[in-house]
Amino acid sequence: PHTAFGVPAQLLVTPDALTAPPLGSSLVRFIHASPNAPAVGVLVGQTKLFSKVQFGAVTAYAPYTPNTFFTSVFLQPVGSSTE
Repeated sequence: PHTAFGVPAQLLVTPDALTAPPLGSSLVRFIHASPNAPAVGVLVGQTKLFSKVQFGAVTAYAPYTPNTFFTSVFLQPVGSSTE
């Protein structure tokens, strides 16, 4: 069997939305696939999209209006000062 960081590898099948996002927007989701990472919050720039995402979880799609400049994605461990 295959492992990743000592955890058995698993196949994760996730359904797609199959719908276009609203005009001028995008749809974002997060898949927490790091077995050794704690639950995290996901921020895009200063916008929090998801909170307390546990390992193995797949979030629902969230609408996000992209900017014309580079946007950073940050993962914040649950319990940190910004989570």
